[in-house]
Formats: sequence, C-alpha cells, structure tokens
Amino acid sequence: MLLSIEIIGWIAAILIVVVGLPQLVYISKVKKAENLALSSYWIFNLSLLLFSLYGFFLGLSQLVFAELAGSIIFSATLFVMIKYWNSNEMSHFKRKLNYALILFILIIIIIISLLHIINFYVDANSLLDQNSNAVKVIQALLAMFAPFIGTLAFLPQTIKGIKEKNLFSLPFFFVADVFLFNTFWIIVWVLRIHAYDLGLYGNMSFVFKNTSILSLILQSVSLIIAALQFGFWIRDVKGKKIIWF
Repeated sequence: MLLSIEIIGWIAAILIVVVGLPQLVYISKVKKAENLALSSYWIFNLSLLLFSLYGFFLGLSQLVFAELAGSIIFSATLFVMIKYWNSNEMSHFKRKLNYALILFILIIIIIISLLHIINFYVDANSLLDQNSNAVKVIQALLAMFAPFIGTLAFLPQTIKGIKEKNLFSLPFFFVADVFLFNTFWIIVWVLRIHAYDLGLYGNMSFVFKNTSILSLILQSVSLIIAALQFGFWIRDVKGKKIIWF
C-alpha cells in the first residue's frame, strides 16, 4: 500500500507541477491576459509556498519537489500574466511590485527545497526532528492553513467566470488539471489515513493522522470548486472554439 501511495502521490505532484503550463503557453502565444482573476493565481502561488513548508515539516518529498517545480513554472506564468496585463488596469509600480513578489516567493521555495534535501537525504534529521512537539504543532498549523489557502485559490476565478460566462477562455488542460490534481491528492490522503490505521507507518504520531484527515476535508472542498469550474467551463464552451492548451 505504501508503494501505491508513493506512486499516486507522484502523479498528483506532477499534475501540480504542470498546472500553470497551459496558461503560460496560451498567454505567451496571444500576448494578452484577459478574463482572468489575478487574485486566484496569487492565492495559488501562496499555497505553493505553504505546501512546500508543509512537505518539509511532514517529510513528504512529493510535496516539496512538486511545489518547487510547480513554483518555477507558475512563476513564469504569473510573469507573463503581469507582462501582458492591461496597462490601464495596472500601474508601472504595481507591475514591478508583482515581479518582485514572484521572485521572492520562488527564492523562499528554493531555500525550503534545499533544506529538505539536507535534512532527509544528506544528514538525516540534522535540521529538525519530526517527532518533536514543536514540529508537530507546526505540522498541525500548516495542515490547517495550506489546504485552506489552496482551497480558496481558484474560487475568485470560478466566481468571475460563472458570472461573466467566460470560463471558455481558459485552456482545457488547465481546467482539467486543476480537477485531476485535487482528485489524486484526495486519494493520497485517504490511503495515508488507512495505512496509518493498519499500522504501516510504525510509530508515527497520531497528529499525522489528524493532519491527513484535515487535509482530506479541505482538499474535498477544493475538488468541489474545481468540479464547478469544470462544469461551467463545459457549459460555456458549447458552440465556441476550444482552447486546448
């Protein structure tokens, strides 16, 4: 079962990595950023940072490395969004500030990834002990905040798209990817909880199970939002040219 969790976790991780790729390709091609809720993409970028921290404190490599790769691609996506955003809606100062924040978050995630490599692959538990009370508290806090922020990420985009009936302008692979990575992470959390109950995680703290349950609940809400977005995208795209990628 642990091998299955590992494989499904990596599938979910890869889906997160490429989530920004369709928008990056499309916006770079048309050189316009239209019908987008920029707040959704910033919230998602923040969730990448929080999940990177969560993966570090939980010792989950899929999360750490997925957030690193995903952040590199998503930073590029945000960059082209800001670059091609209507100049009447964004001042020169705000544009530069957005660029600086993109770089700042990316650097922090790179640092977290390097610390994870040191702590779990170079010098085991040299930076933190997962069984310490302090680490357990941080795990619990991140288990609440990271999925919560991730859950909210595409809500503004979904609401805006439903109200304006323009979700069809989103690439199909972007909408499908958001739905799929939420689905796969739910499978991961369910299997992790079941594996814990079977004693497959040895002496792992009960906090491990509680954080997994909380992550499952919030990921389920995120999946509902993703399903709504996908459903209304299907409604709006009828009779229109589909943007595949």
